[in-house]
Amino acid sequence: MRLESRIDGKLLMLRLDNPPVNALSLPIRRQLMDALTVAASDRGVAAVILQGAGRCFCAGGDLRELGTEAANAEPRLSIDILRAIEGCAKPVIAALHGAAVGGGFELALACHYRVTAHDARFALPELKHGIIPLSGTQRLPRAWGIERSLRMMMESSMLTAADFAGSRVFDCIVPDGDATTAALDFARALPQTPAAQSLHVTNLLRNLPFADSEPLAALAAAHACYAETRLTAVQKALLAAVRAGVESADFDAGLAAAQRIFDELSAALVDRR
Repeated sequence: MRLESRIDGKLLMLRLDNPPVNALSLPIRRQLMDALTVAASDRGVAAVILQGAGRCFCAGGDLRELGTEAANAEPRLSIDILRAIEGCAKPVIAALHGAAVGGGFELALACHYRVTAHDARFALPELKHGIIPLSGTQRLPRAWGIERSLRMMMESSMLTAADFAGSRVFDCIVPDGDATTAALDFARALPQTPAAQSLHVTNLLRNLPFADSEPLAALAAAHACYAETRLTAVQKALLAAVRAGVESADFDAGLAAAQRIFDELSAALVDRR
C-alpha cells in the first residue's frame, strides 16, 4: 500500500494505491498527511489532484481496522486529514471514478473542488457497520440538502453522479473521458494569483450555507419522515449528528458534536470485540 506522487507542471498528483479498493488504512493516512503538509509549503505546487488507482477512487476506511486502535490512531480522517485538506494553501481537487464510498466520499467532500466521471458511484453506508459518516453528516447537507442527504445516509443508498446534478456536490461531471484528465484541465483553468486563494477557500463546503433556504424547517421535515419508524441506536445517532450541524453556531461546533457521537459509537464497537 502506498500513496504515489508525481508532478505535472505545477500540479501535484497524489494517487491512493491500496488494492483492491484504496481503503484509508493507517499507513495510507500517514502518507497522505505527510504529502499534504509538504504540498502546502512547496512554492512549486499550484494545486493538488487527489485520485485513486485501479477501479475506484476510494472505498473509505479499512474495515479490518474497525473497532481497533488503528482506526482511531493519528492521523484520523475527519480530525486531521480533512482539516489538512481544507487548510491547504493550494486548492485540492478530487478526481473521482469508479466509486467513492464512506470515508472516500467524505474525503472528496472536504476538497476545494470535485471532478467526477458521470458513471461514478457514491455512498455513505457507515450505519451498516455501527457508526455514522462523521464528517458526511456535516458537509453533504450543505451541498445537497438536509432531507435528501439524511435519506441517503439512513438507507445507505448507492447513487450515481447524475443524482447530484445541479447541486454543489460536484463542480464538474465529465460526460465522456477520464476524470483525472478533466481534473487536470480544471486545475489549470483555476486562477493562480495569491488573491485567488480566498476564492478557493469560499468554495469549501464548510464555508457554504446549507442548500436548504430554511435549514430548520428542512430539518423538521426530515425528522417527520422517521416519526413513525422504530429507529435503531445508530439511526438515532445519525439524526442527532445532522441536527447538531443545523442547530450549532458554526461548522466546527457541529462537527465537534458529531465527533462526540461518533466516538461513543466507536467505543461501543471496541467493547464488543
